[in-house]
Amino acid sequence: MPSPELIEPHAAVYRLADEWNIPHQAAEQIVKGVLHDGQCYVRGRHRGGPLRDISRDLATALASSYCPHGPVPWGFTDVQMDWNGLLKHGRVLVPTAYESDVATAEARAADVQVGSNGKHPLNEKMADKITANYIKRKEAAREPPTLQDLERTAQEDGFVGGRQYLRNAFRRMRGPLKRGPRDNSRRN
Repeated sequence: MPSPELIEPHAAVYRLADEWNIPHQAAEQIVKGVLHDGQCYVRGRHRGGPLRDISRDLATALASSYCPHGPVPWGFTDVQMDWNGLLKHGRVLVPTAYESDVATAEARAADVQVGSNGKHPLNEKMADKITANYIKRKEAAREPPTLQDLERTAQEDGFVGGRQYLRNAFRRMRGPLKRGPRDNSRRN
């Protein structure tokens, strides 16, 4: 088993907010939730003791005390948590309002692992998330969403293929497509 990538909880809040593109308050609640669950590896000292795994001790302390000024209660020092454990266990704690942002961020992070071209194949589930997020942004900006712009946005975000998934998601969310005027200038 590879050694965990350890990070201090306060630094984890900022890194998580930056990596998942979510507000600082949401990232702090996710870090606190993961620490409270006790499933993520946490190393530190409790009341000046030796450096050891304090996952369960910290979870117990968080359950019985109030911590208004950060994710770690009084009495714990040199606390570091496993970054990959935070990502794994924190994913289920993401508020629904930020779900599409986190999914997009995860897809971008996965692009590095996909291949040398850095492109990520678009599947049906991701097409639904991208389309919903795109339509929300366009409606917030009071601009009409278009299929061409959606496809361009997905391509700029590093997705390849799956054009039919985007079209189906767009139709489900916006209704049937209406054809615009035909451009005959390219027929010559």
